[in-house]
Amino acid sequence: MSDSYPVAVDVTQERTLLNALPVAPTISSATKGWNQIYLAHHRQPSWKTPELSFAQHSIMIYTGQPIQGTRHLEGRLLEGTYSFGKIGIHPATIPQTISWSNEAEFVQLCISPQMLKYFVNEELNIHTTELAPQFAIDDSLIYGIGLALKAELEEDNISNNLYIESAITLLSVHLIKYYATTKTVWRLPTCGLSLSKLQSVLDYIHTYFNRDLSLAELAALVQLSPNYFVQLFKQSTGATPYQYIINYRIKTAKHLLAKSNLSIAKVAQNVGLFDQSRLTKLFRQHVGVTPKQYRNQI
Repeated sequence: MSDSYPVAVDVTQERTLLNALPVAPTISSATKGWNQIYLAHHRQPSWKTPELSFAQHSIMIYTGQPIQGTRHLEGRLLEGTYSFGKIGIHPATIPQTISWSNEAEFVQLCISPQMLKYFVNEELNIHTTELAPQFAIDDSLIYGIGLALKAELEEDNISNNLYIESAITLLSVHLIKYYATTKTVWRLPTCGLSLSKLQSVLDYIHTYFNRDLSLAELAALVQLSPNYFVQLFKQSTGATPYQYIINYRIKTAKHLLAKSNLSIAKVAQNVGLFDQSRLTKLFRQHVGVTPKQYRNQI
């Protein structure tokens, strides 16, 4: 470690990235209102960073041509090849220097230790949210989550909070389970939500399904962490909250297409989707036809 202080990188203040990287991200969640997580896509030229320290856990998902990379941290030198799909985990607060040999294309996904604990707090005996550094590893789940969130970021419409938070919940559990510096004690649920709590959540969903509901909002109704709530809700209904709401929106859209003269765009708005294209995409996935084709078949 050098005698000077490491460069602080806090993605809640995105400009601090430019103290460590030569080029700004091509796209990022900084202006999208994603409060629980930060995601950005980068194309960076060959570079060696100053010694830096991330305020959040930073996960790099490599999506470009192979490069040779190095990391100096905690007195260790890590060297290897980052090829398409490889993952690097840079824990919060650990000073390190990073370099790569040629243009690097990657997705950066960041979550704070506090938010990581919030998403899994209920079912784990967590004493720390520290993660162990990882260099050029394979992890298909992290890769899939990162690319799914990037695709959501690239949508022109308003972000889907429930989808984003569901992905963050899955990511948080995975990180704690496989990459935490200390083992955690898992408390698996043995039954679902009580009938009264389940009915309370379902009534809320059926009343406000046309809003951009969030997982945190639903979990707060029954005073549970998001991940524990997802597990209990799925045990009770056979579906995750996201799946349940999507199915309910499609069911309602079918009714409106059959029983009203509303335009397809208006139907999409009435069931809590942001535009006709998203309704069409969901109909193809779940019904096998477009909304127009469905209406014509009736």
